Amino acid sequence: MRKIFYILLLLVIINSEILKAHQDNLCKRHNGNIYYQIKTGFCYEELNRVQLISELCKQLSQKLNFTDDIEIFFSHAYVGFSKPLYAMWTCSADLESLDRCLKFYVYEKTFDPQKILKLLEFGIQNFDFCDSNKVDSNIIKNILTSKTSSVVSEIIKQRTLLPQESCHENKNDSLNYYLYFSNNQYFLCFKWPSLNNNQIMSDTTLLILDNVYQYSILDSGFCLIFNTDSSFYLCSSKPTIKVSNIQVIESLSNYENFVWMYYYRPKVIKNLGNNKFSIDCGLGYKSRLDLNSYRNRYVIYNSKDNTLIQNANTDKK
Repeated sequence: MRKIFYILLLLVIINSEILKAHQDNLCKRHNGNIYYQIKTGFCYEELNRVQLISELCKQLSQKLNFTDDIEIFFSHAYVGFSKPLYAMWTCSADLESLDRCLKFYVYEKTFDPQKILKLLEFGIQNFDFCDSNKVDSNIIKNILTSKTSSVVSEIIKQRTLLPQESCHENKNDSLNYYLYFSNNQYFLCFKWPSLNNNQIMSDTTLLILDNVYQYSILDSGFCLIFNTDSSFYLCSSKPTIKVSNIQVIESLSNYENFVWMYYYRPKVIKNLGNNKFSIDCGLGYKSRLDLNSYRNRYVIYNSKDNTLIQNANTDKK
């Protein structure tokens, strides 16, 4: 009986920690007349992407001479994603004044700068319509699928750096990796250090990606970047610049004898040394009451021989 009690007590502790970890966080910021907030559960790259979007939205509002407030609420669909949802409306920024404002709601797994700029352009150019009419889902769908205007295209084509904040395990600027956004793509670059004031070396573009799911700068000159939640590249700068082939992590459905938790969180990546890297892909168990069956699912990538061990510490059915 005492053994069962301790097992149940441990399960309560484990579950309580899981619940704590899964409480969503709300981050609020503003950039000029752009006020935005994002609701998400973990430190995803979307936190940096919404900062990028706020900068592009500010530029668009300046080009269209719109000085009123713009408020955007980003709801990150990091788990249980069904389908995207967009909404747009107007309201008074202050009930005691005549100030105007545009408001947007975006529910997505991956926030798309171009789609949001399209909505903003429509809202600015049709403010009176939005103020007196409900902008229903059919109108929004037509906006999102319409041809991109020359104004939005000009902003999208320019080169805009992505912020590098606390989502990155190592923020050592001397590693010289950086990301920028252009033409609805993401460019991973390496900035060569100058050996002296007279030497100028051009930056090297390592990868051009349609999406960045996770971006991790590691020690010893390594950078690991996920373009989806299950595929990644490894870049190294020592002794020479090198980019691996794309590596694909097997679906968790291949491990049907496990019940998985944390599979939707950002990957926990560690440099094991000797050109080996571990990636924590989630916590699973075979039996909820058997604590010995709880284990993290790791994959290990060996960059020297370009091999990926899919089930480093799990039993595959």
